[in-house]
Amino acid sequence: MNTNQVSMREPGHEEYAKCSTLVAKAIILQNHKYTSDEIALASYLIDFKWNQNVTDFLHVVAGIAHPGLEVDEAYGALVYKIKQA
Repeated sequence: MNTNQVSMREPGHEEYAKCSTLVAKAIILQNHKYTSDEIALASYLIDFKWNQNVTDFLHVVAGIAHPGLEVDEAYGALVYKIKQA
């Protein structure tokens, strides 16, 4: 299936708040260890429409993170700048 044709749900206030908490943990606290609850939350939040960096971040946390282990790639996903042609 072409994912460009799938309509992503817009996040509400609750989803923004939860996502902001995960992003703040990575950016402000510079803590790249996630709990099983945070990993499950990232899996849930993937289904909403975010900018590309946040989507990549959620995929990293949900896809490769293991509880208590350092995942520096999550921070990299948030700050990576895509060059526009």
